[in-house]
Formats: sequence, structure tokens, C-alpha cells
Amino acid sequence: MTVDANTVIAEFTMDHPILRAPFARVPDVEASWGLTQDQVDGPTQMTVWIRTDDVDALDEAIEADPGTTNPTVLAVQGNRRLYRFDYTDLGRETNILPVVVEHGGEVTDAVGSNEGWRIRVEFPDREALECLYQFCRSHDIPFSFERIFEQSEFEERPEPALTAAQRAALVAAVDCGYLSVPRECSLGDVADRLGVSKTAASERFRRGANNLIEASLAT
Repeated sequence: MTVDANTVIAEFTMDHPILRAPFARVPDVEASWGLTQDQVDGPTQMTVWIRTDDVDALDEAIEADPGTTNPTVLAVQGNRRLYRFDYTDLGRETNILPVVVEHGGEVTDAVGSNEGWRIRVEFPDREALECLYQFCRSHDIPFSFERIFEQSEFEERPEPALTAAQRAALVAAVDCGYLSVPRECSLGDVADRLGVSKTAASERFRRGANNLIEASLAT
């Protein structure tokens, strides 16, 4: 897409009510948001791919989820399922998408895990981002910025490039030989060093590497 001058890009993690129960109860679960839309004469619905090796635990957690209801499996690919959910009243009240759209923004990525929802949003200015932040505060949605930067047709200056967790994952990967040729350790070894799940270690490593490359090669 063409990036307008001074586009503000924010990446943040939030403990949102949507799928909060699966993220809290199912180890190594990962959700990739697809679409959220309002029905003319029906509930707000969301489609999302969810990956897990423990389907029974996932189904049980979904039943207890505070933000969604009426789960429907639309497709199955190995350990991944495409779900459609209706939002509960809480889900609708805390839905950030209308706030983003109202202020000229766009959600470009949203991935959920045991650490919560990691979301990337593009806004036309920092005032629009502030509106989203205040919305989350007023609805008691824990919200943590990872990085904020501006893009223009002339430059991109991400700052900071890495979160502390991402930096630790990269350092652990280098220390144990995960990046050596030939490889001297596995991703599981990196996870053990960090004291987190393999999925969490993988996400931190991939996000950290991506952020470092973006910061290093930005023009």
C-alpha cells in the first residue's frame, strides 16, 4: 500500500476480553484474526484461525470465554481451525475496531497467544492513536505499547527496534547456537533458557528479528 506522509504505526499488546479464556487456559495456542463485521439485523461477528494441539482444552475454554459466543467451525487444516464467533455484550462494548476506523486508522495485523493480542495499527496522526489508548483505559483493557514510529515517503525511523522480551530471545538464540551453521540447539532449547513455551519463544524470536531488520534496513 502507499504510505502517506507522517503515518503513525503502533504495535502493542493488549489483554482483550475477546478469546481471553483460550489464551489463559490453552498452552501454545495461537490465533490469527481474519475479519470483524457488524450484521444488519444480527450480532457482531469475527472470523479467526486458531492453532492448537489440544482441541478439547480449546473447546472448553471457548465455552467460558467472556467476549465471544456461538462458536462455529468453518474449516479445519491439520491443527488449525477457522472459527466464526458472535460477540457478547462485553465483546461489542470493548471492540476496538470501530474506534480505529472512526479515526481513520486500519488494523493491519492481529495475532493472539498466551501473551494476549499483539496488534499493529496504522493511524493518520498521533491524536488518533491517543483516542484508541484512552478507549482502552476507559474500558479497563490492559494495554502495553511495544513500539511507535512514523512513516513518510522520505523516511521510516522505528524506535525502539526491540522489546526487552524480543532482545532476550535473540540473545538466547545466539548464545546457544540456534543461528550457527550447522545449528547447535533447537528452538525448544531457546525456550528453556527463557523459561517460556516454545510458541512464545518462536514468536519473540520472529518478531524481534523482523523488528531488527526493519530498523536496520529502513530508508
